[in-house]
Amino acid sequence: MTTKQKQKKCSKCKENKPANEFGLNQHATDGYQSWCKPCDAAHKREKRFNAPMKAQHEYQKQLRKNERHRKFAEEKGLTKECRICKEILVANKENFYTGNGKLGFGSYCKVCDKKKRQERRNKRKAPTDPAKDWEIRQERRQRRASQ
Repeated sequence: MTTKQKQKKCSKCKENKPANEFGLNQHATDGYQSWCKPCDAAHKREKRFNAPMKAQHEYQKQLRKNERHRKFAEEKGLTKECRICKEILVANKENFYTGNGKLGFGSYCKVCDKKKRQERRNKRKAPTDPAKDWEIRQERRQRRASQ
């Protein structure tokens, strides 16, 4: 008595192969993936290799775009308003840090940006009151318990 193995055609390489050369897929009608294991592995390897390059390419593309915007703004003498102090300054690297804004600069002037960063840093490093921390933790525990 001879047992004939089930054959399946790979939709990528178009070769007929035994079913055990295909991964299992419970959602497929025949229970197997449409690509054979070697084709699937090659595809995944290529995707893993190209993903970092694609991300780096997109990042470089954004940097070039921002640089074009900055150069244009500086050449034309365009102005930008700081969102904190509302002061209107010339849009250039002396007054604003580079960023993803419309003109390639950040939303805050350098002075306000430094103040804002310092406030965040101080808030993060501020010494905390142990009693107050204990109360906050207890409140959180009570809220979790009541849910």
